[in-house]
Amino acid sequence: MSGAPAYAVEVCDLVKAYGSRRAVDGLNLTVPRGAVLALPAADGHPADAADAVLGAGLTRMTDPLGADREAILSDGDAPVDGITDKGLDVHQVAPLDDDATVVVRAQDAPLRVAVDDAVHGTSRTATARPGEPARLALRAGGDYEVHIDGPSGRAYTAAVS
Repeated sequence: MSGAPAYAVEVCDLVKAYGSRRAVDGLNLTVPRGAVLALPAADGHPADAADAVLGAGLTRMTDPLGADREAILSDGDAPVDGITDKGLDVHQVAPLDDDATVVVRAQDAPLRVAVDDAVHGTSRTATARPGEPARLALRAGGDYEVHIDGPSGRAYTAAVS
């Protein structure tokens, strides 16, 4: 598979904070494709790499078969935590029955946010800055992708409401 990532899981300089308290600070983890990784979970039972990555607050792992896709954003669901990884993060928006707004909050650096609507043929952009979220309107019936672009390793939250 030419062009496929060397690792099934690659985490670089992961930081996970709860408020001002850092639970994880600078974690690096690579798991080669085809390898098996077992880690102890909080209850002492084995956990797999997905548990470790998702439990750390990430919403994706590298997909060795193609482009990375992030968690789906659904109206009214809790915000999704993400970390930019080697360029563009792409979130699909679940179908909307009513108009809504996508809100992206940058944690520590400005991020470019673009919303593409395949049904209406529109694209809009905004910049999310720490303390100043990007807000972009979504029309009911659209087919949306939210693109979040910024330096690798930058934390953000995204939600639709």
